[in-house]
Amino acid sequence: IREAEDLLATRTTAEWIADFRPGGVPCGPFNFPPQVFRDPQVLALVANQEIQVGRVESALAKLQRLRELDPRSPSTLRDVQAALVYLRRYPEAISTGEAALSLQPANLRLIQWQVVSYVASGDLAGARNVVRSAIAAGVSAPEIAAYFGGYFEMAWTLDEPEQLLLFRLTPGAFDDDRAWWGQSLSIGYWTRGDL
Repeated sequence: IREAEDLLATRTTAEWIADFRPGGVPCGPFNFPPQVFRDPQVLALVANQEIQVGRVESALAKLQRLRELDPRSPSTLRDVQAALVYLRRYPEAISTGEAALSLQPANLRLIQWQVVSYVASGDLAGARNVVRSAIAAGVSAPEIAAYFGGYFEMAWTLDEPEQLLLFRLTPGAFDDDRAWWGQSLSIGYWTRGDL
């Protein structure tokens, strides 16, 4: 053991990991308590758990720290945006969503969170402009209709043509899950008052 300790002490943890990982050796740094809360994955996990138990301010502080560590992470920006929506800080949420969409403009989850931010602020026209802009930039209207119909049941936020498009989609647009497809269409009809 002493020889292994002496050998490992000749290089940094990062250097050893860089050599081990390409060879398929599962490895990672051992983080002592002060280092744990600087680790991006730990920050994200703790922030997510805090949101789940309603400690959104505390979660947002961790997510903002995570954003400082990795400012170009769309998933981090989405999580920051969600926390800001939960805290009713809508202008900041919308601004954060714009930053996320600048990195991945065709990401349906990011598009939907931007729509959520506008709707939460009471601006349905702004929400619909987000969708129109995404479609104009080349995002598939059927994909948007299926996503908004299937997640968060938000088809009602779409313009009329995209709402009607939802009802023409087949189960294939819903990963061939007929139950998900049927539920999405039923909720779409219900929100339109057609049931």
